[in-house]
Amino acid sequence: MPNYDIIVIGGGHAGIEAARAAALMGCNTALITMKTSTIGVLSCNPSIGGSAKGHLVKEIDAIGGIMPLIADRSGLQFKMLNTSKGPAIWSPRSQNDKYLYPGYAQQMLKKTAYLTILEGTIEKLLVSEKEVRGVLFNGQELSCKALVLCGGTFLNAAMYTGRDKTLGGRVNEQAANGLSDSLLEHGFDIGRLKTGTPPRIFADSVDYSKVRIESGDEQPQPFSHKTSQVRNTIACYATATRKETHAILEQGFADSPMFTGLITGQGPRYCPSIEDKIYRFNERDSHQIMLEPESLKGNTIYVNGFSTSLPKDIQEQALRTIPGLEHMRIEKYGYAVEYDFFYPYQMMYTLESKRLKGLYTAGQINGTSGYEEAASQGLIAGINAAARIKGLPELVIERSDGYIGVMIDDLVNKSSDEPYRIFTSLAEYRLLLRQDNAFERLYEKTRIYGLHDGSEKRVMNAISLRKKLEESLKGIKISKDEANSLYTDVQESPVKESELLTTMCKRPAMTLSLIREKTSHLDAWKGTAFDSILWQADIDIKYEGYIARHLADIEKFKDLEHKIIPSSYDYDSLQSLSKESKEKLKKIRPHSIGQASRIPGVSPTDISLLVIDLKR
Repeated sequence: MPNYDIIVIGGGHAGIEAARAAALMGCNTALITMKTSTIGVLSCNPSIGGSAKGHLVKEIDAIGGIMPLIADRSGLQFKMLNTSKGPAIWSPRSQNDKYLYPGYAQQMLKKTAYLTILEGTIEKLLVSEKEVRGVLFNGQELSCKALVLCGGTFLNAAMYTGRDKTLGGRVNEQAANGLSDSLLEHGFDIGRLKTGTPPRIFADSVDYSKVRIESGDEQPQPFSHKTSQVRNTIACYATATRKETHAILEQGFADSPMFTGLITGQGPRYCPSIEDKIYRFNERDSHQIMLEPESLKGNTIYVNGFSTSLPKDIQEQALRTIPGLEHMRIEKYGYAVEYDFFYPYQMMYTLESKRLKGLYTAGQINGTSGYEEAASQGLIAGINAAARIKGLPELVIERSDGYIGVMIDDLVNKSSDEPYRIFTSLAEYRLLLRQDNAFERLYEKTRIYGLHDGSEKRVMNAISLRKKLEESLKGIKISKDEANSLYTDVQESPVKESELLTTMCKRPAMTLSLIREKTSHLDAWKGTAFDSILWQADIDIKYEGYIARHLADIEKFKDLEHKIIPSSYDYDSLQSLSKESKEKLKKIRPHSIGQASRIPGVSPTDISLLVIDLKR
């Protein structure tokens, strides 16, 4: 029987991060995928990042994952989203080449020591004494000390276009049918979810005179600290549906697998199909459509905003009513995928299963949607699987540490019946969890796992330099006349006496860059190398009060996190607990009072009773 330390099942974004992390930590690792050529495929939108998702990618970079670097190398257009709002919700996004991205991913994995890539299917798990011992792979037993399951949308998967049903998790790729049954045997709670993808059309069939150009940033920023510069090589285009579009789509509702009951799984609320948008928001006459080129090599465009599982003829007729698409030709029709997932209350914060020791799950199998959510989980699962074997401390990212912690905490405690998507609004401490300070938050916490190559020193030096800058600014006063001259330039009200430089920076229109440009007070900090340092220092100064409040709240949060609930605690013995709270607490079995307080249905009164009982 071939022996491995860790087996990773699935070559999607979760599997890539899990397998690479485990191998870099010195574990003999096998990555099992149905097709080696599909490792890293961008199944849906060929893009990385986006609102809050970009935060996840920056956190992956800080921990030592490779999605950020692959995104930079395969990126066609880069954009920082939400810049008209506060810095807490600024989020990077890239449009990527759908051929280059998996190509780079496969190259990097093949060069990784201690990593073997195997092609085939898993028939069942090998378990003894409630611990995973291996898998049955292509009729052969493979043993392992830990298993990371990253099944994506392939478990008992079926694809739908209208009333047409095809078994599989992606076009021309078969479903994985043995794993779900194997896990059901061990008592796992399984559900069904749905996701979908829009049609792809030929780029040369679009009338570009009728659409609006959407360009990338003038000074595009990379995801990875290892990337010195990225370039924009394409433009995207915006158009919109019309009333006529909606009327045609409604004609297909009778054959929609969503409305006929063929699909029972819940789809993503925040990325609904076009038919779901029309059904739920029938008061709207129009929905935005983004036309996004998929590759420099190909001739296809991703029709973002038009995810659908309606019949092919309806898709075609409706698309032709959209300005710019009157003569479009379809390269691939949209379809929906329904698949099994495992309710994530069954896992711990390390992503290890509560039911089977040594089993870790990551990605869409945990009920999430999106490449970034999957990659984040894969990285955490791979690190913890390897840490378990190497005798290293387990890695738990808390809500106060990063968006990865927010996501995992939400998954474990809320276990939604719809695909989970990360949002900035889900983070209580989002001003501290910015995309620009991911290294500052997570590097020291994760450096012991050895996933970096030394290139992080430049980032850490910049952080140290910024702190010196902020310290040097304290106590600097600017004369009344000089201050008012600056205030006049930015339409801020004047002052009657000299003012601290840090006080000036708290004004909305005033920045350190402007002060450096117009005065001599920051002569020591001139030069483009200091631009990002000045920008981050600006944020720290402007939002000092809010940041202090966040830090105080985090101390209270951590105090509750350190109030541990014994794993053997008998909730039935506390008679005064409400029935709903008992059910939820027994189901999730939180490790702390803090976690218990975030479980929906557990009231503050019940938390107080629990605290009193634990003290006794």
